[in-house]
Amino acid sequence: MWVKDKPKITWEESINEAYGYYISKYGHKPDKCYLHPLVLEKDVDGILISTFVERGLSIESVPYIMKNCLWMGVEERENYRDN
Repeated sequence: MWVKDKPKITWEESINEAYGYYISKYGHKPDKCYLHPLVLEKDVDGILISTFVERGLSIESVPYIMKNCLWMGVEERENYRDN
């Protein structure tokens, strides 16, 4: 869980920061990022989602994530580290 506690930083910057931290901590890239639905509603042109698709990071909205947080991780599947 990553808390966006810097109001002047964009969601794109927060996701980038969390993405880099995740790789340095776990040694592999995350492939899922969950945000509150209101965050994605503001991304009318889909820029936030398309920016991270190139890296293999799928961004989805789920109502149980707080509005100022994001969750980043790996979709559960067999042998994910081999991919």
